[in-house]
Amino acid sequence: SYYDIRDAKKAKYSLQNQLLRRRQLDIHYSIPKDNPSERDQNQGTLVVFNLDPSVTKTELIEIFGEYGEIKEIRKTPNKKYHKFIEFYDIRDAEKAMKALNKSEIHSKKIKIEPSRPGGSRGRRYSDSEEEKASGRRLAAKSTRKRSG
Repeated sequence: SYYDIRDAKKAKYSLQNQLLRRRQLDIHYSIPKDNPSERDQNQGTLVVFNLDPSVTKTELIEIFGEYGEIKEIRKTPNKKYHKFIEFYDIRDAEKAMKALNKSEIHSKKIKIEPSRPGGSRGRRYSDSEEEKASGRRLAAKSTRKRSG
C-alpha cells in the first residue's frame, strides 16, 4: 500500500511487465470494492463545503498547503460554495481535514469530508485516469508470460 500517489506511480511503472517467478507482472491501481474501511475511502481528495465564493485558489493553497503538497484544486459542478482539494499524500489530506474541519475561512464556517468517488469502485482505469487518481492502492496481478 502507498500513501503518496507519486510513490505508487513509480512502483507501478518500475514493476510493470517485470518477471516474478517466471510470470510477467500486470500492475493496476485498485481500492477495496466491498465494504471499504473509512481509511480506504479517503483517497487524498477532500471536499470543502460552505466556502465563500470570494475565496481564491491561492488562499486555499496557502491554508491547506500547510499540511502537505497539493496536487490540484477543482471546482464542483454547479456548486460555487464547494471545492475539491486533492493532496498527493492521503496522510496530508487527513491532517488537513482534522485541523481545518469546522474552522472559518472569510468568516464562514467550513465543513470538510473525504471525497468518495461514486460508481468508480472496483473498475479498471486507463493510464490517463490512473494519473488523476489520488492515493489508489496498487494491486499486483501476475499473469503467465506468453511465449511467442
